[in-house]
Parts: sequence; C-alpha cells; structure tokens
Amino acid sequence: MTTFTVERPNSSDYLIDGQADPTLTLVRGQSYTFDFKGDGHPFYIKSMLGPGTTGRYDTGVVNQGSSSASLDLLFTVPNDAPDLLYYQCSAHPNMQGQLQLVSSQVPVNTGSSSSSVSVIVAPGYLGPGPLLLGGIVEERSDDTWTLQYLGKTYNHADIDEIITIVTRDEIFTSEFSAEIADAYPEYTGITYAETVALVGINSVNNILIAVAGADGEITN
Repeated sequence: MTTFTVERPNSSDYLIDGQADPTLTLVRGQSYTFDFKGDGHPFYIKSMLGPGTTGRYDTGVVNQGSSSASLDLLFTVPNDAPDLLYYQCSAHPNMQGQLQLVSSQVPVNTGSSSSSVSVIVAPGYLGPGPLLLGGIVEERSDDTWTLQYLGKTYNHADIDEIITIVTRDEIFTSEFSAEIADAYPEYTGITYAETVALVGINSVNNILIAVAGADGEITN
C-alpha cells in the first residue's frame, strides 16, 4: 500500500510528500493511505471541485473528510473510477489538487504477470495453528503459476490444497470476498483497506483467519 504524507501548515496548500498541492497518479485497483500530520483542514476526495463537501467521491474511501492526525484516509481506487478526481479541503477551496487515475499495465509481450499476495497456510505445516503470510511474490504465465517466499519458489499446484490466497496486491481475491459474504453477509463487498480501518492493523490477520475458518475448513 502506497502512503502519502500530508501536512497542513496553512490555509493555502496541502503539503504532500513535501510538495504543495501536487498532482498524484493513482492506479485503479490499488490502495493508498493519506497519512495526516497535524489536525484541521478536512480532506475530501471529490469528483468535482467546489465549496464544502460539493462533489465528494465516497466510493472506496474510508475516513472521508478526516481532519485528525489520528485518522488517516484510505482510498482503494475502484476499477471503474473516472480518469480524473480531486482532493480538496472543505473549509479552504484553494487547498486542492488533482488525482490522475490510470489502469495497471500488464506487459502484452510476455504473457505473464507478477503480484504480491497474502495467503493463509493450513494448520500443521508452519505451526500447530493456521498462519497468514504476506509479502509473497506470485508469478503467473500461460503455463506456470508459482509463489516465491523467503527465497524459495513453490509451484501453486503443489501447495494449492494447504493454502488460501487472501489478497492480491492488497485487494481481496474474489474467492475470499465470497467467503466473507458467506460468513458475514453484512460485510459483503468490504475491501481490505476498509477491513484494516475497521479492526486495526494489529488484529486484521486473526480476523481474516477466523473468516477463512468460518465454514469449518481453513483452506479450500
């Protein structure tokens, strides 16, 4: 997840990663954290600029309008988001900038893709209980599917029965989203970023393991 550091030193500009009101390029399907330093100046993602909360764009946004250093804004960019959005202070219209949205590019000449995934490993393989591991590199092509972890490469087919892939590039897989909907219908459609905001980063792994085991089987 990419993090932008947002400072609010005056009523004219947001300083984002040290730059005044920069244009930011975001990738559809990716998640971003706006880490606020200092309080004040409510921060909104918008589809159009305007006074107050005019044009607010709430899809994929957690903690919209935050004015607190203890409440970061999380934005998971929808796949159908427009090419241009904005960020703006609801109290000071001149504190604003553009968000240019692009789609991720997969090289068309290689027939392969690479992702960062997190997986739940069934009990008895890495310890007595289930374990959620992150930072695993997934490589897929027309004829291979591998997972790389701690310098070792595993064929997906060899370990498929003992793992559940939970996130891919910090987005719930469609299979795990279905598990959430089955176990907790009231949270159907929740994103990974929203889950972290809801339960906290220190608890999220245990919560996801509990979701995976809600049907009596940790792995599918």
